[in-house]
Amino acid sequence: MYRALNNKNVTGKDQNKRIYIDFSECRAEESEAHFEAKMEQLPVRMQEEIRAYHSPQDRALKLGGRLLLKKMLEDLNQPHSLSAMQYGRYGRPFFDGDFQFNISHSGERVVCAAQIGGELGVDLEKVIPIDLKDYINYFTKEEWVKIYQGPDQNACFFSAWSKKEAFLKATGMGVQLPLDKVNAIGSHLSYEGRSFYFHQVDTGPEYPCWVASSIAFPEIVLKKR
Repeated sequence: MYRALNNKNVTGKDQNKRIYIDFSECRAEESEAHFEAKMEQLPVRMQEEIRAYHSPQDRALKLGGRLLLKKMLEDLNQPHSLSAMQYGRYGRPFFDGDFQFNISHSGERVVCAAQIGGELGVDLEKVIPIDLKDYINYFTKEEWVKIYQGPDQNACFFSAWSKKEAFLKATGMGVQLPLDKVNAIGSHLSYEGRSFYFHQVDTGPEYPCWVASSIAFPEIVLKKR
């Protein structure tokens, strides 16, 4: 179920069955002044992290993701500030408490997903021309069969990649788990006794997007900013 975010209805137990997803277009700013004005909304530490990227587009995507998160914290009446963000063992950012979030970007688009409690991962991929043979070791045989049987093999490849990456991010392990050992064909996967459920997110045909969450049957609250 998709609907616009309305924080007047976001209270109590309802939050525990929802996954909130915001996405937006992000392009390198033509105006340095405009870029700096946006940067001023972030803590100094985050500004320094963003400035470390050499590519203007990479800086724009990183900035866009942090601004989406900031807006989501405000809309969901969360007590956290960006300056309170911490980083886990494998570099995954988090806040203390039940608020779970994850950010992904590709091309000129960025997505931020959040839920209350549990575990969550999101991945967005831009469909571009590739040689599938270069990625033969990244998928299981069953996944390759599904990719090659698809009407658009490139689009099917990136959808499968997004789904698998969302799961890896939800576990908190990221690339520590080999991609070819994760079969993301079904509607859910288990890892170390924890169940993760896949939910496809419609952010447009050029950008396949999947969420892996501990919530089995959520209400997806989707908003384009």
